[in-house]
Amino acid sequence: MINLKFEYIRAENFLCFSDIELDLTKFGNIVLIRGIDIDRSRQTIIDRFTAGELDSDDEQELRKVSNGVGKSAIAEIIVYALYGKTIKEKLGHEDVVHNKIGKKLRVEVIWGNYRVVRTRKPAGLRVWESADHIWDDKTEITLGGMPATQKMIEEKIGLSHQTFINTVVFSDNNNGSFLECDTPTKREIVENLLSLSAYRQYSEKAKEKRNQFKDIIASMAKDNSELLKLVGQQKERVKTNYMLLEIMAADAAVAPIFEKMKPIMDSFSNTQEFSAKQLAEVSPLIEKLRMDIVK
Repeated sequence: MINLKFEYIRAENFLCFSDIELDLTKFGNIVLIRGIDIDRSRQTIIDRFTAGELDSDDEQELRKVSNGVGKSAIAEIIVYALYGKTIKEKLGHEDVVHNKIGKKLRVEVIWGNYRVVRTRKPAGLRVWESADHIWDDKTEITLGGMPATQKMIEEKIGLSHQTFINTVVFSDNNNGSFLECDTPTKREIVENLLSLSAYRQYSEKAKEKRNQFKDIIASMAKDNSELLKLVGQQKERVKTNYMLLEIMAADAAVAPIFEKMKPIMDSFSNTQEFSAKQLAEVSPLIEKLRMDIVK
């Protein structure tokens, strides 16, 4: 699975933020973000909040003045940086620019080996890849044009915008819940999670090679071994997706997909290294599952 542990977030002139920066490497795996409305709070509360010295009475008062201060907008920074869209899909590009500044929006996110910087007014999108977190011209992998770069980002993440907000982001109103989606959207999410289109491409490529080059199988051994190796590397992803489907199996739309996923999971669980014969056996199962989802 792709590493989606976010390490750094920054936004300038985005939604309610003129400038906010969070270095998440300074915290643990679970980060509690709290806020305070300085226009509605007593100065003593603000001082004790800043010093981290709130008592029980302060905590009760803080709950009354912590709504609408931008806590949920932190998640919007991540989603907008990655996809150029917000969690609340009704918001357009003009809506996310700070209403008082009106220009020079900039959001930045670092996760795993990647750094993404997206701007509006003027529009721009840049990406870097570096295991050492060296962000310079040598590590920049931005492609020609924002659409091509956006497609590359989604390939690196392995999730579409719709799938990301339904499986990674959980808001307080749960509007992005998988269970709240219509049937076509659920199918799209499941297909995206399982990367079924990729498996279909692997199967078609294997069939094409078999039909076109029966007399030169030996010369294709290297290509086939690379293909089998690539399929074998998906074992951990299949396991994770199987666990996700198992959690959602109570939903009537997911239950049939979960049952058909079981023999595919068994094939990957019982196989350390795929052979051409095993790929030929599991490919029809994957293709049938894909067709059931998209039909």
